[in-house]
Amino acid sequence: AATLETVAVLAGAHEAGVAAVAFAVPSGAADAGSAGAILCSLGLDPYHTLAVWDWQRGERIAQARAHTAAVFALAACIDP
Repeated sequence: AATLETVAVLAGAHEAGVAAVAFAVPSGAADAGSAGAILCSLGLDPYHTLAVWDWQRGERIAQARAHTAAVFALAACIDP
């Protein structure tokens, strides 16, 4: 049941805001409902920094500059 309760606050990766987020869906998963604890976020900074999170633990796993072109969407898939 949806409660609209805050379950995690992920801080420290994006100073200018967040352009897009996506839960990483394991390769071969039937739908996003089988996604794990990995969340990807893309920043509004000039390099559209990509951050990968274990959102349930509130830990940033990785971070890298993406590119300088405009970004309008984000999708993620992981290979187990």
